[in-house]
Amino acid sequence: MTPDARIYAAYPGGHSEGYPDTFVQLFKDFYDYIQQALPSRLPTFPTFQTGHDELVLCEAIANSARERRWLVVASKLSAT
Repeated sequence: MTPDARIYAAYPGGHSEGYPDTFVQLFKDFYDYIQQALPSRLPTFPTFQTGHDELVLCEAIANSARERRWLVVASKLSAT
């Protein structure tokens, strides 16, 4: 395992990381971000902007299906 990936592994080798571990690692990243107090650093976890972007995308998908045509997503989706 690479050193970058190792920080996310909670189990010893041979044991698979699974769905519940997603939340352990998500909150680890969030609390590390808060503890380091580096607001200029891009977060590695979903933000309110991420949630907004997802809703815009899902709405466009629903409208596209309803109208049976491709639609342009009007909102500028964020890079974070």
